Amino acid sequence: MGSSPTPRTTAEPHAQGKILNVLLNLKSLGRKETSLLPFGRRLRYLARYVDLDSPSKVNEFIARQSWSSNYKGNMVLAYMHYVRFYGLTWSMPLYQREDREFKVPTSEDVNKIISYSKLKGAFPSLPSFLKNSSLLVLISTEICI
Repeated sequence: MGSSPTPRTTAEPHAQGKILNVLLNLKSLGRKETSLLPFGRRLRYLARYVDLDSPSKVNEFIARQSWSSNYKGNMVLAYMHYVRFYGLTWSMPLYQREDREFKVPTSEDVNKIISYSKLKGAFPSLPSFLKNSSLLVLISTEICI
């Protein structure tokens, strides 16, 4: 048998209900479901490891993680909604957003993309057009990210 991972503290049932109340409030304020889902996931994650009603412990927990500054900022934003809804006093930490580096495709990458293209047979001149245009750089940059 393998070793068992460190046990997590499961969020108390009332914490789950409190998170649901925050999400319902955000939905009533017009937030899209595509925003609510990540907020809920982040709040549930925090609730597994720390008491959400203790802002100083939440700050400390987020600061100790080896996450990127961008992800820490997203966790803080999710928690901000919780704090505002329940009227907690909290000094919100600021995490500086980092710009992502974009990988510019090499000519080898461009040739691979063209060779795997299904449009090659339908439009014989398309591969040479794409190879010589900046459009493929944009397409391949999206693929590489």
